[in-house]
Amino acid sequence: YLSCKEDQIIRKEKRERKIAEDVRKGDSKAIWGLIKRKSLGTTKLGPVKDSKGQLQISEGDSRKTWAAHFAALGKAAEETREMVERRTESTRRGNPEDRYHTEKLNACLSEEELDATLRSLKNWKSAGPDGVIPKFWKAASSGTPFGRALLKTLWRIWDSGDIGELWKTAELVVIYKKGCKTDTGNYRGISLIPTGLKIICKVVATRLNEFLAKTKY
Repeated sequence: YLSCKEDQIIRKEKRERKIAEDVRKGDSKAIWGLIKRKSLGTTKLGPVKDSKGQLQISEGDSRKTWAAHFAALGKAAEETREMVERRTESTRRGNPEDRYHTEKLNACLSEEELDATLRSLKNWKSAGPDGVIPKFWKAASSGTPFGRALLKTLWRIWDSGDIGELWKTAELVVIYKKGCKTDTGNYRGISLIPTGLKIICKVVATRLNEFLAKTKY
């Protein structure tokens, strides 16, 4: 067992060194081949009850039930949307300091900000549907061709608001907690998003935390 485990570690390290070498050489074909690689495995879903309590047995109906369940969880309540709109309008009319912090929220990403975000990525976290591991992006350090290309790409995404189709897909994993296994409420959903998208999400989260710490909200 130990020998097998050591062999897996060695092969993984070789694969990561090859990825880093391709990036340093600027081998765009190898880089994009890695980014576009898809996971071929599928997970068999068991029967679950829909919102009306009807048991859905087929995998297709089960998937639709799960989709409806998580879509309902993701919907913001009407009062939440109204609260956000009120606070946004209040900030616009507020004092200059609040407006200054709001403008910083929308400012373009800086090289220093990208470097800090890349350093914060955890190496052994799961990849998203594109199969790209977090360590891949860490090769985009400041001053490297990869780093400059990534920063320009993120600028375009930030300005346009369009993240592209590849990063709009997340892999949803459901983890059973306890109780009846046909009840969707007895599962916890984990969304595995592409690690490239995770960079943008981390930047947004950091800015929001700083904004909230410096304002009354």
